[in-house]
Amino acid sequence: QMTNAVLYTDGSAAIRPDGTFLCGYAYVFVVDGVPVIGKAFPGVGTINQAEMCAVYKGMEDALIHHINVTAVYTDSTYVVNGLQANYEKYDTNEWTNAQGSEVSNKEMWVRIIEFTRKHNIQIPANHIKGHTGQPFNELCDKLAKEAAMSQMPVVEYSDINMASNLGFNVPETINPFPVAAVAGDPIMPEEVSDITDVLKTYTDD
Repeated sequence: QMTNAVLYTDGSAAIRPDGTFLCGYAYVFVVDGVPVIGKAFPGVGTINQAEMCAVYKGMEDALIHHINVTAVYTDSTYVVNGLQANYEKYDTNEWTNAQGSEVSNKEMWVRIIEFTRKHNIQIPANHIKGHTGQPFNELCDKLAKEAAMSQMPVVEYSDINMASNLGFNVPETINPFPVAAVAGDPIMPEEVSDITDVLKTYTDD
């Protein structure tokens, strides 16, 4: 039996001295008004790419855990416009925009299309204005920034029983945000993944 949930997502990005973008993306499952579990992951990419990955990975996680996502809320108009209309139009227009140029983030949009078609699902995207105090949007924003700064996964939950009931192995997924990354310089691994690589999971098999 599937559990209904609302999915909130957000992305965060900052530019490094070498010109690359350090980013994080996050999503939170909300069941009956309770933010059951939130996850965030690091990467290298732009803010729009981070926003796209947040939605994609949240939907993928929902599929894995038999969660029926009744609505997706993001503060990215870029993602909402793409999901509601643009990407289907571009898919039939050889991925060119009105100016005749190739659509930005084409590879990522193609991956999202392949994912939705393969699993016969829709992504019910809705726009929510960011930084207005909406608690679940603010939680996503916080998690995404923490993942970007630390370049480490971050997990938070408010209801361990419900999270366990949804199939999340909570004790093994908890990864506290390192204090050093808050107090001083971000903790950086020797290598970080290009964020476009995260879309190559459910669509490649």
